[in-house]
Amino acid sequence: IAVAGLGVAGLGARSSLEDGADAAQLGVDQLVAGDFDLAQASFAQAAVLFGEADDDLGAVWTQPARLVPVVAQHREAAVRLVGAAEEVSVAAATSLDEIDVDAVRVVGGRIDVDAVRALEAPLVRLQDALGRLGGDIDALDSPWLADRLTERLDELASDIDRQTVKGDNAIAAVRQAPAMLGADGPRVYFLAFTTPSEARGLGGFMGNWAEVTITDGDIDVSRFGRHTDLSEGGDVEAKRITGPADFLAQWGQFGFQEPDGGVRDNIWADITISPHFPDVAEVIAQLYPQSGGQELDGVFAMDVFTLAALMQLTGDVDVPGSDLVVTSDNAAEFMLASQYSLIEDKPDRVDALEVVALTTVERLLSGGLPSPPDLADLLSPYVRQGRLMGWSSRPEEQALLTAVRMDGGLPALEGRDGFGLVFNNAGNSKIDYFLSGDVTYAVDTSGEQVTSSMTVELRNESPSSGLPDYVIANLLGKPRGTSTLHVSVYSSVPFSSATVDGETVGLDPGFEHGWFVSSAFVDVAPGGTAELVVNFDGVPYRSPGSVDGSVDAEIEEAEEIVVRMPPTAQAFTAEVVVDGVVRGEEITESGTTRR
Repeated sequence: IAVAGLGVAGLGARSSLEDGADAAQLGVDQLVAGDFDLAQASFAQAAVLFGEADDDLGAVWTQPARLVPVVAQHREAAVRLVGAAEEVSVAAATSLDEIDVDAVRVVGGRIDVDAVRALEAPLVRLQDALGRLGGDIDALDSPWLADRLTERLDELASDIDRQTVKGDNAIAAVRQAPAMLGADGPRVYFLAFTTPSEARGLGGFMGNWAEVTITDGDIDVSRFGRHTDLSEGGDVEAKRITGPADFLAQWGQFGFQEPDGGVRDNIWADITISPHFPDVAEVIAQLYPQSGGQELDGVFAMDVFTLAALMQLTGDVDVPGSDLVVTSDNAAEFMLASQYSLIEDKPDRVDALEVVALTTVERLLSGGLPSPPDLADLLSPYVRQGRLMGWSSRPEEQALLTAVRMDGGLPALEGRDGFGLVFNNAGNSKIDYFLSGDVTYAVDTSGEQVTSSMTVELRNESPSSGLPDYVIANLLGKPRGTSTLHVSVYSSVPFSSATVDGETVGLDPGFEHGWFVSSAFVDVAPGGTAELVVNFDGVPYRSPGSVDGSVDAEIEEAEEIVVRMPPTAQAFTAEVVVDGVVRGEEITESGTTRR
């Protein structure tokens, strides 16, 4: 009788319990995607379904089952789960109902700081509810639950773990945001606009910049200019940089630390020379007050691809004195290449770029922005690609930018193998729009010593005529259309030998934030190619594994390889080969991959 009673109740509860788990999992997925309203509805539905299952399992005819061994354990496990799940789902739905992300949009050049503060309490309650649900699932890892349900609960617990990281970051952001928005006094931020048509270690040359002042949520573009304004501003002979140490050790020789301790006159043209944005930002923060600016609270950088994406929000820009209209669809191409053929006069071209950048930023900050989740969805690809970065002078705020992977720093090796590639244009031209190539990182574990090599194929599709000198000529006296690059290979161990097009070359050794750096100048003829091969000895052994699950995903203990890819105008792709077997291919973004 007891078994029969529980069986009848179980048939009714099973569907509700499984559907409730699915609804809760959907709610977590929607949270990860930033869809708070949809997540609230999903958790509310999950609460109803778990409640129905609880009613079925708590019915009068299930009570005799509490006295029957084995049957009692089945019932107890299910009752405990549905009761906890219902309670937590109600709490999650209630918390989400109190979260109004639209209240923290930028409207009319202002963001409501009090509305930002109001988000903290419901976010904390939501995070606590999800944590309890994950804990309940872990605690009820019971053999008395059906395999099918256990599998669904494990998936839900995994999704909760993923959301926990984002939830912690959201709470940290809400706590730091009021101060960053000038609630405790005005904040001054520097915004660098970069273009990879002239390569720099960070990605591209900084042509324009803006100073943004935020006072208690009110946002103002307080200054705007060209890099030349900063090079000429202040007492040129008195400018000094005191660090960071790694930056000066690796890049000081390029004018950041002259023999007299000063900096080169036009040093702002190379301000983005390093791939490590926290160092670049710190140097900007030191030089900007010496170049006529204010003390800075933070620095941000975005390239032309990010600016083009933002134009989806701000609309088209008419270029004065011409019939040109720059849209989100053609903005990147215009700023990278077509401007040079469409606008013959260089001053007019410079003015056009200023108009596009300044108009976009002013509209962005003075008009209206979408909600933070929607804005994050738009910009996250550019953060991943190293095209949008941020830095704060305050450690707690910098920790937040690092947590959301917006700090733009060289990835930490932490004892792992790794490789990276960095370009700096040595000819003072805009020729790098025509640069493309491939990277192959090969590891050989068959000998007594593990070795590796990095092959970089560079392609220069530049013409030798038909474009202005400042695009395809250079200051080095080389034929027009020649691309002269300062190529830096980053690795986990020092290099042992190198060749360019089969000829042995020496590389300048260096070290930057845990990475060995090997550098050389490489020429690529117009329409030609060049091949740089760098060999390494002493690579720590890594078990063969997979890259993004593409090959041999079943091999256990696969080790990660850290990858740093350059945010160039034309994407470079990387391939990882271990003992002749391709472990990963078509890698275009920085991150980690698997051996």
